[in-house]
Amino acid sequence: MYRIEEIDVDGSPMEVFLFDPPGEGPHPGIVMAQHIPVGHTGIENDEFTLRSAERIAAEGYVVAVPFIFHWWPKTESIETKRSESDDKKMAADMKAAFDLLASEPRG
Repeated sequence: MYRIEEIDVDGSPMEVFLFDPPGEGPHPGIVMAQHIPVGHTGIENDEFTLRSAERIAAEGYVVAVPFIFHWWPKTESIETKRSESDDKKMAADMKAAFDLLASEPRG
């Protein structure tokens, strides 16, 4: 199972799906990039990403999966998201997810 935290990235709210391992921490953490073909409509729609993060968490890791397409409406086409996406946005998203993970009490 997972929980969702919403954090601000340069003025845009971003969902981060957090998967906790069993047992008491501290636990190592991983920031996992999401699967794109379906995940651009929301991580909750991407069974591959959800199952992958659950498997990693079951091995003892806290897993953070940032929704890197938060800059656009979930209904926007993948073509638009790909053409407008850039490394600066992705780097900001990943840094924010790392910072969130570092602040986790179980991490």
